Amino acid sequence: MLLLGGSAVLLLVLVHPVVVPLLSSTQALPGVKAVQDALTSGFGIGAMASAVIGAVAVTVIGIRAARGEGGVVMVGDIAALLPRNRPELRWGAALSINAGVVEELLFRLAMPALLVLVTGEPLSAFLISVLLFGLLHTYQGWVGIAGATAIGLVLTVAYVLSGSILLVIVLHILLDLRTLVLVPIAVYGVHRVPGSVRMPPALQPMPAARPPDAPPLPEQEPAPEKPAA
Repeated sequence: MLLLGGSAVLLLVLVHPVVVPLLSSTQALPGVKAVQDALTSGFGIGAMASAVIGAVAVTVIGIRAARGEGGVVMVGDIAALLPRNRPELRWGAALSINAGVVEELLFRLAMPALLVLVTGEPLSAFLISVLLFGLLHTYQGWVGIAGATAIGLVLTVAYVLSGSILLVIVLHILLDLRTLVLVPIAVYGVHRVPGSVRMPPALQPMPAARPPDAPPLPEQEPAPEKPAA
């Protein structure tokens, strides 16, 4: 939140006069304008509705298949991010919301507006920002980078076509909630694992060392046994 969100706010303060003209110039490109016109027609609305229904159906089918096969095929090394118990589900939800907000503000608004000042051309600015978004996920390995880049491209197209950063933020949050909350609940049943707020013994601090000349600690008297009834 502090690193990516702070970077987004700082860049937006510096380049905010470029954000709206960049979006307008991109939407005015011949190919983009044609796609926008198609999406606003009856056929386009039906296609978008079908895409949403298809995404839900694929998710349901994938979850049922993962239950039978004993796990989900992960795109990239994200095992360490997946919640393992009920308390960690809250962190998964918080991470999803945080990523959806700060990453979209940075990579869909601020970064392209900064890059277009260098490239002088809108499409290259958006594409470089998509590549940087993918490289942000280097910790997930090359497969994770490729997957994140593909998702970043889809979100960028959605932003350019819709002109709404709020819509893209919601889409990003829903995608992350699917991975970090829905799948762990539906496939692994982590909501039934209570978890613990106690620190594991291996992480507990060691007791302070006593000086050699310190008097011995008094031995604790054993509790008296209760007489039998």
